[in-house]
Amino acid sequence: MLLQFFKNIIPPRFPPRLWYHHIRAWFWACIYRFPGRNKNLQIIGITGTDGKTTTTAMLDHILSENHLKVASASTVFYRFNKEQVNSPTKKTSQDCREINKFLREAINRKCEIAILEVSSVALDQGRFNGIDFQAVGITNITPEELKYHGSMKKYRAAKKLLFQKCHGAHVLPARKDFEDFAHLSCQKRIIWGIGKTQNFPNSRVLIAENIKLHKNYSEFKAQNVLFKIPIFGDFNIENALCAASLALTLQVSLESSSLALKTFKGVSGRLEEVDNNLGMHVFVDYALTPNAFERLLQNMRLNYGKTKIIIVFGCAGGGRDRSKRPIMGKLAGQLADYTIITDDESYDEKTANIMKEIVSGIDKRAKYEKIPDRRAAIAKALKIADSGDVVLVTGIGAETSRNISGKEIAWSDVEVIKEELRKLQP
Repeated sequence: MLLQFFKNIIPPRFPPRLWYHHIRAWFWACIYRFPGRNKNLQIIGITGTDGKTTTTAMLDHILSENHLKVASASTVFYRFNKEQVNSPTKKTSQDCREINKFLREAINRKCEIAILEVSSVALDQGRFNGIDFQAVGITNITPEELKYHGSMKKYRAAKKLLFQKCHGAHVLPARKDFEDFAHLSCQKRIIWGIGKTQNFPNSRVLIAENIKLHKNYSEFKAQNVLFKIPIFGDFNIENALCAASLALTLQVSLESSSLALKTFKGVSGRLEEVDNNLGMHVFVDYALTPNAFERLLQNMRLNYGKTKIIIVFGCAGGGRDRSKRPIMGKLAGQLADYTIITDDESYDEKTANIMKEIVSGIDKRAKYEKIPDRRAAIAKALKIADSGDVVLVTGIGAETSRNISGKEIAWSDVEVIKEELRKLQP
């Protein structure tokens, strides 16, 4: 209780607090005998606002299918040589002790490569002190974690720390807003993109062309190599390009990446479809940021045309960025046919207040309602959906618990959807 009190009153970027995190990271790296500098383990870091988990999973799949021994740590899962377990926390990057413990376990299991999801907060706190990255990649940067960092400039600077730590291979989006990243020193640089792109000097370019988006798969060509991945969405093409580029830095060819991604099954809670015999298209997705939320809805509209789209979502409390609430409300009102606003994870905030802030962004002409109870909200969405309609449930993804009024309760969006679907069976 006393520790939590001090955490609440001391700013997260107060210098002595940051010094504490940096010292802890060096301490645990020492305790675990610096696994992040072991000559038998290559370490790959993946950062970005959205798409990190899917990109991590894609890269793990590519490397594993090419007979490499791989460990990976993400928001959703830990994997050691294809053996998967749930991530011990909901964090993108674990505590410095857990990171070093994971790397030591990877070494003990004879893994050759470790893939780490890397967050801006963890970089700012020095959780990766004592860890040498051989290659790093970034998916995108859009506003997020601004309450912690204070500004978009500081958020970008934190992301850039990963590239400043790595002098091996850098993988970047081929966009003008990454020009500052392209000036950082490295041995090899690969840039990737879709459509009109920005060229950077001394960079290999990987551009997706002949893109075809279907309901069950996405198809594109990169350097005359055909990719066909069994998940849809232009954002997943970007994730695949980033993963294939990182694989290239490890001497895995585009042809080998293409072949591997044909059998990629996606990630739990990331655009995960829930099967049913009622003819509805029901999906669970994380879509935690306005950028991910907007692109999800846009891709659904592109793939399903004039089909009715119903979305169920809320926003988290607990000190999360409040500014995105009305933005996501506005997007839902514009891009979905019907919106149900509900509880996400309230932590120490009142759900009613969170929903009120979301509603403040919704156009009065949009069709929406507020249902605080998440199960009831999901049940209502499924009840009003007809055969062929799309139902999206976002915000929780694959997480197996929610924090309500400071208490963790067991929860699974997928399981709740299945239970409510069974109630609708004739």
